Amino acid sequence: MFIAKPNLFNTDGVQEFTTEKEAIKYLEKTTGIEMDYEVKRRKDKITGKTVVVSKTSDWYLVGKLMKV
Repeated sequence: MFIAKPNLFNTDGVQEFTTEKEAIKYLEKTTGIEMDYEVKRRKDKITGKTVVVSKTSDWYLVGKLMKV
């Protein structure tokens, strides 16, 4: 369950979603802003290629998206 909160200082427009993707689409539509992802990468010890370890949406960092 994900809670999308387009306004930080009041509860106008707060909605709950079952998937993170739906919540992010709602936030982008209501705020008119598209946020990127913070991507953590590391080098694989066996292949030597860079792999993605984790991918976190910037909506979490600004406090407009919460996982319940």
